Amino acid sequence: MLAYGALLTSVLVLVGWLMSLPLFGKAVNGWWGLLVLPGFGIGLLMLALGRENRRLRQRLREARQREQRQQVLFDLSIDWVWEMDAEYRFTYIEAGMGAAVRLSPEGILGKTPWELPYLGPCNDWGAFHEVFARRQAVQRLELIRQRDNDPPSYVAISGIPVFDAADQFTGWRGISQDITAQKRAEVALRQHRDQLQRTADAQTERLMAVFDASPMGMAQVINRHFVMVNQAFLELFGWPAEQMLGHSTRMVFESDAAFMDVGQRVTPVQFSGLTHTVNTPFVRADGRVFDGVAYGRAIDIHDPSKGQMWLYQDVSAEREAAAALARSEHAYEEASSIAHIGHFRWNINEGVTWSAETFRLHGFDPAEPTPDLDLILQRVHPDDAENWFRLAALAFEEGLTCDYHYRVVHPDGKVLILKECNRLLLDEFGNIVGQFGTVQDQTEIFQAEEALRQARDEAEQANRTKSVFLANMSHELRTPMHAILSFAELAADRLDKAPAEKIQHYLGNIRQAGQRLLGLLNDLLDLSKMEAGKMSYQMTSQPLLPLVHDAIAELQLLAMARAQHIELLAEREDLVLPFDGMRLGQLLRNLLANAIKFSPERGLIQVTIRQGTLPGRGVAAVLLAVQDQGVGIPHGELESVFDKFIQSSATRSNAGGTGLGLPICREIARGHGGMIWASNNDPGPGATLTVALPLMAHPQPEWVRA
Repeated sequence: MLAYGALLTSVLVLVGWLMSLPLFGKAVNGWWGLLVLPGFGIGLLMLALGRENRRLRQRLREARQREQRQQVLFDLSIDWVWEMDAEYRFTYIEAGMGAAVRLSPEGILGKTPWELPYLGPCNDWGAFHEVFARRQAVQRLELIRQRDNDPPSYVAISGIPVFDAADQFTGWRGISQDITAQKRAEVALRQHRDQLQRTADAQTERLMAVFDASPMGMAQVINRHFVMVNQAFLELFGWPAEQMLGHSTRMVFESDAAFMDVGQRVTPVQFSGLTHTVNTPFVRADGRVFDGVAYGRAIDIHDPSKGQMWLYQDVSAEREAAAALARSEHAYEEASSIAHIGHFRWNINEGVTWSAETFRLHGFDPAEPTPDLDLILQRVHPDDAENWFRLAALAFEEGLTCDYHYRVVHPDGKVLILKECNRLLLDEFGNIVGQFGTVQDQTEIFQAEEALRQARDEAEQANRTKSVFLANMSHELRTPMHAILSFAELAADRLDKAPAEKIQHYLGNIRQAGQRLLGLLNDLLDLSKMEAGKMSYQMTSQPLLPLVHDAIAELQLLAMARAQHIELLAEREDLVLPFDGMRLGQLLRNLLANAIKFSPERGLIQVTIRQGTLPGRGVAAVLLAVQDQGVGIPHGELESVFDKFIQSSATRSNAGGTGLGLPICREIARGHGGMIWASNNDPGPGATLTVALPLMAHPQPEWVRA
């Protein structure tokens, strides 16, 4: 700014001189210009000087303020400023530094660091000199002061070399810092770290002991390579440690496909912090394959370099046991299904579970949920539901073990008789915790018992029938035998006295009784042959009507003796069909004889012949019916009258006979491929016995062929 003022003054003086020249004499006095213009320039110069002075004072104030701020920073800072000369003697220190090393400033100024009592570097003074001798910036040197048993104090110094204008080294200037607290913290931290390290080492030793002693194979895997394995792992796979460590995990997998599959599933999530489970076949060193399971987890999810820890286990025995258990359970289920025995369990916490057979026995699908009580009651027979519910409740309330029977009705109408046995499950305090029971299908048992009862009843009835038969047979046999013996005795006694006609009468009665006896014996023999399947039939296609006429004519005299009339009604007279004339004639005579015997005197006996079909078979047949006007047959005996030795209860008190006639008729009808049945007349009294014979030749059943 002063240079600008001087330049301006010079310019004004020059202008004033020029104005004093004659050229400008007319306007301004030359000397006046020389006086006025320089004065004006000096004024401007003074004005510039004043302005520059104010600017300098402002800068000085700002410098002082910066110095004050720096002083405040120095005062607040934990660092203290120091200066040393070229001989390393302290020329300036802040009071804080003396306090840090427990010396007064007077005890420090003028002395070198190594001359201060009880003060020394943390390493040695040689290193200190070596650093300062290079006259380069010193980043950090640590000094320690320790006197007697006092705790040590530490100071860290940093400095830069100082050079004068001639670039001559004049000393050092730097800062120092009390690092005692830091050092003590470092010592405490180091001690704590050492303690942690010792603890970690102890834990590591214990972990390694567990690692080595673990019964499960354990391995540390990094990048799918084994880096550490325990003894159990080596024994599991049969490899020596040197052949496993550092090698790929592929060596324990059965195949490349299994190795790649596990890698694809595990690698993307191996550091997720989750435990991975791998079920796959593994292979031993000798090539044997076993079912194994491996559990793996990252050692440190934030540091993949530490890899994963894997546990390996041979589960072949467990899986074989599980398979055996499954087979056993399947066999048990099969046995339960075959035996029709189901079971159920009720647990106070888990609810009710049914076996598959229990579902089936109650008519439910095993794939469906276990039904509730309402659904079960819907399946129990209405007549048994109340009793079933009462017994089930009683067993629960009284703590009884009980069994009872009830019927269930399936959706398709099938009825089963079930036997349920159950008992309560108690804990150690006697509290009810559940119930266990079995359900068994006893339908066949009940049916067998019912069949046994029927068989017993039938046997008893047969025994009674046999007794009646023997009584009747004895009567039937005794009558002709008595006649034979009586007339033979009369003939013998009167042979010389009685006329020949009388003897001839006796012999005729003997012959008639013998024929009757022979007929009884023939009936017995015929029925025996028919039941044994040894009766032969001479089947010939021939007209039926002549055979019927012969049978009626043969029994006409017997009917006339009772004033009865036999009427024949034939739909057609030219009916031709295959039959055995002798056996079918025997059948007709038996039916006509029964009709004559059971019809009242002066009664009407009708014989009808018409075409029809065999019931239930739809085969064209001839229907031959013999209708009487007797007392009829009780409805419950329409089938049993065809059993041997059986007579209708409505007629057995006043009718003779052996009870063999109708059984023989049934066997003859069957032998012709036909059938016979009885029915009561409606309207009117009496019964009708109908024989159905096929019009076409019908093969004889095996049991009636010769």
